[in-house]
Amino acid sequence: MESKLTRAQLQSWNNFIRALRVKELDTYVNFISSNISIKSDRVILPCNKEIEQILDSRKDFTRDTQILKKAHPNAYASWRENVTLYSMQLCLGYYGDELYKLDVDCDYGRPFYDVVGWSVHIYEVIHNSITGEVTDPFKVRKAWNNRGYDIPLISEAL
Repeated sequence: MESKLTRAQLQSWNNFIRALRVKELDTYVNFISSNISIKSDRVILPCNKEIEQILDSRKDFTRDTQILKKAHPNAYASWRENVTLYSMQLCLGYYGDELYKLDVDCDYGRPFYDVVGWSVHIYEVIHNSITGEVTDPFKVRKAWNNRGYDIPLISEAL
């Protein structure tokens, strides 16, 4: 039995595919594998191990010194986009098999970047812990489009 993707999952998928293309990281991930996980706030994609060296060499991402294992239990490395708000996070790790996988998500605020990013992130974590909500992919789309990503709006679930 095939499961139906929600509109939020489809928007999340759309957001992250476009963002990875804009950042020229799309050639290091596999978008057509059966080992893909799509959630409303993140996607997990098989990737090439070389993406680790690529991300370390980038000026628009910084490697995290700590990884929150509760949110990213399988990650051994993490990078965050160097922007205060709507910052993409890329976590590299093993997710149930021997393949390297990239856990791609976005936080409303980037912790450890500046006071605004840190404050927004703390609020987001507390709010989501209490309510059970996750990052809204439609808000992410709107913010990233303001940066010029040109992500289409998903109008219905498939």
